Amino acid sequence: MTSAMSLDLTSRQQTTNAGFLVSAKAWRLWLVISAIVLFFPGQVLAHAQLVASQPANNSRTASPKEITLKFNGKAEPIFLRLRDEGAQELLILSKPTIERTTIKWAVEAEMKPGRYSIEYRAVTADSHAVSGNLIFDVE
Repeated sequence: MTSAMSLDLTSRQQTTNAGFLVSAKAWRLWLVISAIVLFFPGQVLAHAQLVASQPANNSRTASPKEITLKFNGKAEPIFLRLRDEGAQELLILSKPTIERTTIKWAVEAEMKPGRYSIEYRAVTADSHAVSGNLIFDVE
C-alpha cells in the first residue's frame, strides 16, 4: 500500500509540476504579447492605409493619364470620385485595375487646368474600410 501511495503522490506531483510549467509558459507568452502591443502598438493594431498616390496630395501636375492609389496592404476599391472645383463629379475614369496593394484608374479625357479632388474608399485584406480625400491642381 505504501508503494502504491508513493506512486500516486509522484504522479500527482508530476501533474502539478506539468500544470505549473504550462502556466509558466502561458505567462511568458502573455508577457511577450503584451510587450509587443505596448512597444509596437501602431504595427499591431493598425489597419492598412494609403501610402502613396498619383497625383500626390496637394501637388501640381499636367493632366494625369491615370489615378493611382497605393496601400500598405492588399486593397479592393469600393469607389473613387473625381470632382472639379465646382464639386461636379467627373465621369472620365475607367474601371479600376488592381495589382495587390495598388489600384489604378485610367483617365479617359483631358482634364482642364484647375483644382480637383479625389474621394476614395477601399476595403483592405483585414476587412476594414479605408477612405480619404486628395486634392491636386492641373496646370
